[in-house]
Amino acid sequence: MIWQRSISSTKTQRRPLFRKNLFTIVAILAYVILPLWYAISYCPYNIFFVFLSYIIVLSIIVFLYRRITNTVCYWEIKKSDLYEKINLLQAEVEQASRMENILQRKKSRYLALESMMQKLSYNLSLEAVSHYIVQKCMDMIPKADIAVLYIVDEDKQRLNLVESVGEDPEFYKLPKNGDIFDKWVMKHACPLLVEDTSQDYRFDLDSLGKAIPIGSLISVPLMLEEKVIGILRIDSFDKYTFYSEDLSFLQTIGDLAAVAIGNTILYKRMEDLALHDGLTNLYMRRYILERLESIILYHKKNVFSLLMIDIDDFKKYNDTYGHTAGDIVIKNVARVLLKHTRIHKDIVARYGGEEFLVYLEERNLQAAVEIAEKIRQDIESKQVVLRRIPTSVTVSIGVASYPKDGKDKITLIKKADERLYVAKSTGKNRVCFA
Repeated sequence: MIWQRSISSTKTQRRPLFRKNLFTIVAILAYVILPLWYAISYCPYNIFFVFLSYIIVLSIIVFLYRRITNTVCYWEIKKSDLYEKINLLQAEVEQASRMENILQRKKSRYLALESMMQKLSYNLSLEAVSHYIVQKCMDMIPKADIAVLYIVDEDKQRLNLVESVGEDPEFYKLPKNGDIFDKWVMKHACPLLVEDTSQDYRFDLDSLGKAIPIGSLISVPLMLEEKVIGILRIDSFDKYTFYSEDLSFLQTIGDLAAVAIGNTILYKRMEDLALHDGLTNLYMRRYILERLESIILYHKKNVFSLLMIDIDDFKKYNDTYGHTAGDIVIKNVARVLLKHTRIHKDIVARYGGEEFLVYLEERNLQAAVEIAEKIRQDIESKQVVLRRIPTSVTVSIGVASYPKDGKDKITLIKKADERLYVAKSTGKNRVCFA
């Protein structure tokens, strides 16, 4: 193929060769015509020698011309080969440059992954870990417009949106429990690449009831012990933005994210086990004592009250109906306490075997006594069936208020305990506050 291009290029250059050497051609013609004219006119007998000299000279000229032409063709072929090699070298250089850019991009990505792995291993807060993962996705995949992280609610078996970056509520509001793409990833537990959301017939966009501005997306499940614990997803408003290489990279990020999120969930469970009673799920004694110390130290001007509660004659229930029945009684009392307290303000703790300590935020003595009386009446009115025998329990309650009854936790708890003892010794099933 190179040879054919070289010969054709040489033929096209022969005509310019003759145009450039027009003077030479005229000289040759003069050399041929003038001697012939002279021989015919003055020496007819020398015509033979003239023709013979013509033939000799013409042969020499033809030989030299062919030699020159072949030489020109040879160097044109060499020139063409040289250009071909130059083009090949340029192509190799460009390919090497592209490979270098790809390797540099991969190197920077994996260095970022290494840094990400180190930071995730030191953080055990789900909120902080979630925000860091989503933000790094936006940084390491610059083509992304939106990055989203969903966590699976194990009780309800549905997705919950925990973190997003790049969302514009006025333009597009993310669904809090995922859309058809997220549910597909959760169901199939495999990565998803959608190059054009309007042309992917796996998904019925009409079922959404409204158009979505997402042009393309990549999404990966966060797998831990062969279970989907969440979904990490990257969206773009443009079509054909992501490729399989981006999906593979997001899968790597997802693997790191799954381990980090799994660690935060495990840490939260361990923390809950350390802080909560296994039978009632109330806070344990150590937790409420630490909180009281912190509250008194940093919120000295705030008013609060404590309720020390004890189940009356609890030993009788254990001896009569067994320890299982006693556990039922304790759990019923715990439910009543939670019913009459505020989740995010008050603290209900199991203080001992059948004793409970309740912290009532921003409640003075009078308000605390009213709540204690409601608790006492509610517990007394509830029937408890133990071994098919309907019965009921009562509680005695001692009330102390800060700062009226004490300005440190030891004094307050001691005062509430003393009033509980008074309630017990004066007939039980009552509230004592003085």
